[in-house]
Amino acid sequence: MAFGENLSPDFDWGAVKSYVEFVQVVQERFPSWAWALDDPELGPLLREAASSEEWSPAVFESQLKATRWWNDRTAAQREWDIFVNTAGEAEVQDRIAKAATELRTKASALGVTIGDDDAVTEMATRMLRDGWSDAEITANLASLDPNKPGDLTAARTMINGIMSDYMVSVDEATAADFARKLVTGEMTGAGITEYARNLARQR
Repeated sequence: MAFGENLSPDFDWGAVKSYVEFVQVVQERFPSWAWALDDPELGPLLREAASSEEWSPAVFESQLKATRWWNDRTAAQREWDIFVNTAGEAEVQDRIAKAATELRTKASALGVTIGDDDAVTEMATRMLRDGWSDAEITANLASLDPNKPGDLTAARTMINGIMSDYMVSVDEATAADFARKLVTGEMTGAGITEYARNLARQR
């Protein structure tokens, strides 16, 4: 992320008066942030930075990191918000489309349906902005209701088989929770077996 570049030594700071001139200075010194001039919090910061030769990129970065805008966002969210505001619309849509394709592929393997195109786009955008890891992608998809054979269905079958072996059972909500944890790696088959064994002992 570029925080700024030095202007030429003979730059006339006193000549920076209009909004257009502020934009030009910000675009040169803080190229990743020119889009934020109209932001109620970042705008005043950028205008102050653009109107003073004492505001080096390091000073700007220090002040920026003290803002709510910075601290209310994760690193992934900041990077995505900057990308959306600085990249071309086609580039943004292309990245979302690729994420949507990835989600559809993984959802199909899990045996879940995300929804219509709008729902897939919304989830893909959240995935990109929040910087989901592979495990987080699986967990978010696994939280959806299964509608056809897939990893979740296979996990449920395995759970039912283990419970049957020990002549015990669990309610539907518990079985669904165990299935999600199996496909996301939070639980293992051995863990389910131990749970069933303990349940059998209690009964």
